[in-house]
Amino acid sequence: MNTSIYTTERMSSFGELIRISDVIIVDTCSLLHNGFWELVVSEGARMISAHRKFYVLKSAVTELEKLTVTGDHTLRNNAEEVLIRLNDLITCGLAVVTGEIDNAAINDEQIIEYAIRYRTIKRIAVVTQDNDLAADLLNVNQLRSFDGNEVTLFGWNKNNILCRRIAAA
Repeated sequence: MNTSIYTTERMSSFGELIRISDVIIVDTCSLLHNGFWELVVSEGARMISAHRKFYVLKSAVTELEKLTVTGDHTLRNNAEEVLIRLNDLITCGLAVVTGEIDNAAINDEQIIEYAIRYRTIKRIAVVTQDNDLAADLLNVNQLRSFDGNEVTLFGWNKNNILCRRIAAA
């Protein structure tokens, strides 16, 4: 019995993610994951040619800024490096920071609100390693009071391969 929370198929073609989504949201833990930055290097040109960007919510930037002050030494350094890299992605057109400044304290909540608000008009994918957030986003797909596109989830499996998440842990 396969109890993995990821599909067994390797996402060898980043084109699948581009094809099934209009918006690709990256959460804080994924920004801190080395696999994300490897993906940017290997697939950045394809993102640009497909007119896609990574969406980072302002709340994630706030979390990273807090980590530069309150995290342990390694986490502080990682957060500082991610903020520099994120700025580079924004400059070259691969990323955009969005979201409400007033609600920038809770990243998971802002991601869920974005997914609920925009899934009726956009195909949204979220890249996350956060199992609780993944469970909540999978529940968004179960809303019955209004129609909307499926919110798809991706994350890195134990082999550090980006795959579609099919369940929360």
